[in-house]
Amino acid sequence: MKVGATAHISQSNHLTDGLIDSTNASFESSKLSGRTNLGRALRLKQWATDYWIWEFTSWFISTLLLVGVVLTLSLHQNQPLPEWPFGITINALISFLSSLSTSALVGVVASAIGQGGWAAVASAKLPLLQLEVYDGASRGPMGSFLFLLTTRLSFVSVGSLIVIASLATAPFIQQITNIQLTNDVVDIATILALRNYPNLEFDNEIHNPLYYSHIPNLVTSGFYQGLYFSGNLTDPFSRSSLQQRPTCSTGNCTYSEFDSLAVCSACANITNQLLTSRDNSSVAQWSLPNGFAVNMDPTSYDRKVVSTGGKYDPLTLQAGLPIVNITAIQPCQNSDGTICGAVAQECMLYWCLNRYASSVVQGVLYEEVTDTVKYGYTINADLVENDTYVFQTNYTSSQAAEPETYSKLNYGGGTSTDALEAAAGSYLTFPGIPLNMSPVFEAMAVSLTAAVRSYRYDETTLQLVKGQAFKGVPLLRVRWGWIALPVVLQVTSLLLLCYMVLQTSRQRLPVWKLSVLAAVFFGTRIREHVADPVPDRLIDMKIVARILRVPQIVDTLPEERDVCLGGGRDLAMVLDEYVMETVIGEMPRCKSDESNTFLARKTTYLHNLLLESSEMTPKIIETIDLSNTTAAYYAPATVANPGKLIHVAGQPGVTKDGLVPEDYESQIHLALLNLRKIIITAGASIKDIAKLTLLIVDYPSTNRKHARHIQRFLAGHRPAITLIPVPHLAAPSWKFEIDAVIALPSTPAVPAPLATANEVVDVVIIGAGLAGLSAAHDVIKSGLTCVVLEARDRVGGKTWSQPLEDGKGTVDLGAAWINDTNQSKMYALAKRYGAELIVQNTEGNCVLQNFDGKCTTFPYGELPNFDSATRKRLAEVRDMCEADCQALDTWKPKDTTLDYQTFESYLRSRGADDVAVATATVWTRAMLGQEPRDISALYFLNYCKSGGGLLQMRSDRKDGGQYLRVRQGTQVFAAGLASSLVEGVVRLNSPVQAVAQDASHSVKVQASGHVYAARKVITTVPGPVLKTIAFNPPLPPNKRVWVESLTSSYYTKAMMEFKSPFWAEKGFCGLVQSFIGPASVIRDSCSPSDKKYVLTCFMTGDPGIEWAGLSTPERERNLLAQLEQLYGVQDLQKEFKQMISYEWVRDEFSGWGCPCASLTPGVLDTLGGDGLREPCGNLHFAGTETAGEWKGYMEGAVRSGARAAAEVVRDLRAGSVSRL
Repeated sequence: MKVGATAHISQSNHLTDGLIDSTNASFESSKLSGRTNLGRALRLKQWATDYWIWEFTSWFISTLLLVGVVLTLSLHQNQPLPEWPFGITINALISFLSSLSTSALVGVVASAIGQGGWAAVASAKLPLLQLEVYDGASRGPMGSFLFLLTTRLSFVSVGSLIVIASLATAPFIQQITNIQLTNDVVDIATILALRNYPNLEFDNEIHNPLYYSHIPNLVTSGFYQGLYFSGNLTDPFSRSSLQQRPTCSTGNCTYSEFDSLAVCSACANITNQLLTSRDNSSVAQWSLPNGFAVNMDPTSYDRKVVSTGGKYDPLTLQAGLPIVNITAIQPCQNSDGTICGAVAQECMLYWCLNRYASSVVQGVLYEEVTDTVKYGYTINADLVENDTYVFQTNYTSSQAAEPETYSKLNYGGGTSTDALEAAAGSYLTFPGIPLNMSPVFEAMAVSLTAAVRSYRYDETTLQLVKGQAFKGVPLLRVRWGWIALPVVLQVTSLLLLCYMVLQTSRQRLPVWKLSVLAAVFFGTRIREHVADPVPDRLIDMKIVARILRVPQIVDTLPEERDVCLGGGRDLAMVLDEYVMETVIGEMPRCKSDESNTFLARKTTYLHNLLLESSEMTPKIIETIDLSNTTAAYYAPATVANPGKLIHVAGQPGVTKDGLVPEDYESQIHLALLNLRKIIITAGASIKDIAKLTLLIVDYPSTNRKHARHIQRFLAGHRPAITLIPVPHLAAPSWKFEIDAVIALPSTPAVPAPLATANEVVDVVIIGAGLAGLSAAHDVIKSGLTCVVLEARDRVGGKTWSQPLEDGKGTVDLGAAWINDTNQSKMYALAKRYGAELIVQNTEGNCVLQNFDGKCTTFPYGELPNFDSATRKRLAEVRDMCEADCQALDTWKPKDTTLDYQTFESYLRSRGADDVAVATATVWTRAMLGQEPRDISALYFLNYCKSGGGLLQMRSDRKDGGQYLRVRQGTQVFAAGLASSLVEGVVRLNSPVQAVAQDASHSVKVQASGHVYAARKVITTVPGPVLKTIAFNPPLPPNKRVWVESLTSSYYTKAMMEFKSPFWAEKGFCGLVQSFIGPASVIRDSCSPSDKKYVLTCFMTGDPGIEWAGLSTPERERNLLAQLEQLYGVQDLQKEFKQMISYEWVRDEFSGWGCPCASLTPGVLDTLGGDGLREPCGNLHFAGTETAGEWKGYMEGAVRSGARAAAEVVRDLRAGSVSRL
């Protein structure tokens, strides 16, 4: 044992048979054994260094990686690009391999350059300053470039060239691959061609305008779509909105050239046929030969300058089968009121026969009319009019649309209307603007063509034109010439490495390579050559370094080394054999005194160094075990290394006000809390406990209730523990007392200051669960900047949705329920992100499994079928809990008589029998995963009050905590919130290691090597996770008490999927409560629309811990057996599909538990008020466990995030940033 160390030996009747482990019996033996092992390891490392094993291995790995690139390209040359998991591409793979190859190669070259530096200064007696040039060359391209500029060319210069050339490796590798697209036909494509268009008029209405009901809606819609089209017809994408939608599964198709009936348009400028006349000086009239005329009176000018004559025959346009024609005159007026003239135009829609060359490119239809003919006239040679194309119609110009459309086109000939304004340009009031209806008529022609080509009246109406759908397949082409640079670098680096090995051996130089230890160890000897005062500026050091020569300060080996060391063995090997293996023995002898002095000095140095290294800094508390104690939660003895020892007086189970609960386990909780307060106040931790002494009144050796709570308190730490049964303690009401010895390090650990910030924002938010993402939304909405740091590779925290393997829906491994009344935040998110909500099933009977395993059924909402007396007591206990929780302040619960005892003690002290306690145990297990003897009564009742009360929080019906589920899974909320944030705000895979606040109003946060600076920090992670973050300064004692007192027990949702909802078919709603487990509570989690039939089994508390010790197949069998008993079915294995579960107790980033960590007795009374939520300087706290409403639920998380964001925004707007 080291001098000054303190040992604490446990006194325990259970250990008298144990024997001291031989490996711990002798510290000196362990030192010798460790020394031998250390020596062999050092010798192996030295051998690898001296013979350049690391460098040759690195070069070989680099070459293998380059060969991997070549093989990968060879295997896929002229082949379609491979489709690998996670979207990995072949370019990404070869870039990754080449980057690794280059990195390994540069490391080899760097070692060669470093060794070359020592060789150069030693052989040429160059100044010490030259080492800096070589060092810079080994560090990267810039240093290598300067090396080439400032140093004479040598073989080492090749290394600098390799380092510089390695920058081009990645571009060269990228140039090797060339992707060429080829088209593969993968499907049949179709497009419609119109063969005939039938007449839909009734005979007795042949001379009347066509009524609305007689025109197909498809055609009417096409007319309006073209009439109000505002796009650019020359743009294929815009034009495609008017065209029909062909069948093209790939978005890239070609079709055979085909003929189709179509609607064509034509417009002509007939201004030259205008006749002008004036009745007087102010009225002008323009007329056309077909009788259409328009007058213009400037005194009553109404800014509608276009008039039409739809009932007049066209003057220049002719068509065999016209559909619509419009004649328009546009007068204009100068700004002084004088008339400036007019223009006239006529346009027509008519039936035609077109030949089309059609294709679809990237989802856009391209149709080129290669030939056309007006129907009723001579057909072109290539377009033969025959019975294949039939058009039956009695339409005339004045019968082209239903009355509504007729009025819009204004065939009566008056002034313009809405349709004409759309066609000719609305309110053309400036002179000189020409009338142009061509674009609108062309758009109507395209749109109507698409409409009639899509309308099927009978089997003869349309023809299906077939084509080919093809998919572009990228092929890999390899341009091998670009591989030349990497190959040349591999060869030259190997030559350089071999040269440096030979050069080092020839000059008999020590192999120092890049190690700075050589300069450090020789620093004292360099100092001998430097006159006082020692230079402290870098420029002065460089001046001195220009004078100093390395050979003046480097020892060389004795010339007769082969003689005195025997057979040319390396010095280090001989010294290892001497110091590491013989330990004490005769030192090797040489002929000359100089050589013997050299060996003696080196040997003594290594021997002392080895002895010092064997005394590595130990832990503050080290355990000593016997052969039969290694599995115990305590140690029979501990060694406390030199430092400060704290002897804690006995701590009884009393509150800060001196109140003592009657319950034994409640006293244990309070005593441990009092001990925790002292440890935290002293600046220590649980792991610093060296010794515990337990004093227990009337100790029941067969019912060791204390062990459970001591184990949870120690959290894996194993100090020495002595238990002393006593008849009584200092106060008659005391039943438990504990004292401790705590060891503090002699030098308190001081967190290293964080590096300079890489990024500056207003607010850093820790955790991308619902609380963190909600806070980020509110912070950004206020105009501030923020980042959200998430340790996982996903957002959502304890909301985690997983799709079923068969694709039939999603299961929620974490939070799963909301409601649409008092959970307004979550319901708003559900509506915002389109969540499909499923009402929790409560139709049918529930099941209760009693202590003996027997099952009884009862309707949902009623008490189980116990005897009347039991039902009465159970109702009284339930109503008592409801009344007591309703009496609490949701935000600031205060009741010492509730907080100084466990929930189980609270129940039994008020007359609850075993059935009532078992029922309450089902509550705590399902809601918190805890046993009622492990949590404070005040905490549990306040938890219920946060959800509106015990009854409402446990309810599966309207307003209840489990009323609605989300079909897509609750992770849709976090995913939606994250996606609506600016890109880059959420940083995944960024676990926070440290948070440092300083007097400059700044907070630094370190996450995965990246340092952020902010004015405020919001942490939303569960309280236990805060123990993994280094805070500087440390959190105040009350916060540490809160963080370290939060506990979680076992909580897992086992989702059992079945082929059918067999329980519903037997008249059960699915809800089960079990006193014995393994599942304490079961709920129906089906999604009928997905044909997903799932029972969610809550594996919690003590039964869950026992179940967790089984293998996965045993777990499934165990649960299936319970379900068979609960629902009265047999051979359930035939219905069973799979079990999906996730053990939150193993999830560090969720605080090792779900849904919410709990508090033991006394903590709420100690913290008081808003102790959970109070900021610490510029550090603010959120998360569902800090919520005042719906604690432990998603609603609580979102509300807590909004609260913390409001605190931060308020402070920053007010300029309030805390000083430390």
